[in-house]
Amino acid sequence: MSTMSQQKAWMVKSKGGDHEIIMRDIPKPHHGEMLIKVCSAALNPIDWRAQDYGFMVEEFPAVLGMDAAGEVMEVGDGVRDFKKGDRVLTHGRYDKENDHACFQQYMLCKADFTATIPSKFAHEKHAFDSAATIPLGFNTASVGLFGRDLGAGLTPPWKDRSKYRNRPMMIMGGATSVGCYTIQLARYAGFSPIMCTASMENEKYLKDLGAHHVFDRDMSAEDLKMAVRKHTKDPIRVVFDTVSRRETQEAGWNLLADDGLLIVTLEPKVEPGSGDRREVVSTRGSPHIGQNKDFSKETWSQLSDWLKNERIMPNRFEVQHGGLNGIEDGLDMLRDERVSAKKLVVHPQETS
Repeated sequence: MSTMSQQKAWMVKSKGGDHEIIMRDIPKPHHGEMLIKVCSAALNPIDWRAQDYGFMVEEFPAVLGMDAAGEVMEVGDGVRDFKKGDRVLTHGRYDKENDHACFQQYMLCKADFTATIPSKFAHEKHAFDSAATIPLGFNTASVGLFGRDLGAGLTPPWKDRSKYRNRPMMIMGGATSVGCYTIQLARYAGFSPIMCTASMENEKYLKDLGAHHVFDRDMSAEDLKMAVRKHTKDPIRVVFDTVSRRETQEAGWNLLADDGLLIVTLEPKVEPGSGDRREVVSTRGSPHIGQNKDFSKETWSQLSDWLKNERIMPNRFEVQHGGLNGIEDGLDMLRDERVSAKKLVVHPQETS
């Protein structure tokens, strides 16, 4: 910061436009909010879609970024479980004021969708970077599986761990950020076998997270179905497609039982025909959406404990150097699909 009241931020000037590093005021937290110093911010595909197409952006110019970890600097009224100096991770959002987005040095966050980084964090050496990989990927996976309005509405394992024991689940794109958290939540819920598609170079990593079988993502839909049937004859009632291209949705649809459900993260490209009992639901992982708020409060209140006992492990990461200046190259890597089984993160405080 050049002054105590100003900070640097990465801002997109218009839809499809270029970005610039600007100076803007450091905001003050309102009721239920905190001001955090952003030590690490993670990049997501939604950020380049927002820049290129205005996806989920209310208006431009816009500061982007939804994943952050950092230090609490100020606590607003009504916040009871956090204090100045706490290390936290938080799920940001795009807004007209640009105060709650993560690609800046200081941001406001909702206490309800913030969790402390455990003091005995397994990834302590890189605590902020590891923690910043969690929010959007974790939220999309948890809402997709257990959310009632924008998800499959499955019974969460913290309420009943036996309901889905020994039932198979298929995940298209196991090495995506959402895929990695879906594997872990499926393991927590008792699903077995947990199967996923991915590049085979990620097989060991995904099995360490809880996958039982990993299939080559380049398999044809029919070859994939045959490979799956070698490992389970049970009906597959849940397929989570974290990639959600037409070809992955069709392949997942092809695996479903007659009464199965396909969860997608983009617009559905398949639909049930006449008499078809299969269903497709498009999930959205933001906890700030009205339908997700109550459920997300429940999951975020438990997230710190899950990180402490390693029930949930963060994504692997790679640092884009140059502070906020590293964002554009990182978004280009995401556009070109040159990122697999890891999150890209930047350190806003290192911006020159």
